[in-house]
Amino acid sequence: MHETKVQTQQQQAQLTEQEAKIASNKAATDAAVARFGQLDDYYILDETTVISGTVRSTLIPNTTHSFWR
Repeated sequence: MHETKVQTQQQQAQLTEQEAKIASNKAATDAAVARFGQLDDYYILDETTVISGTVRSTLIPNTTHSFWR
């Protein structure tokens, strides 16, 4: 009987730990979804490729945020 009670307590502790991890993952997922949702607020109007020395970059000279619409 005592073993069963100990096992139940261990399982309950594991369940509580897993629920905490799930809540943490959900919060991280919600934050990521919010960041990706903000990408719709920007529009690429033009692109320019700049080659400088050994570094190659793409510059976006003009972006418009939804605030300015």
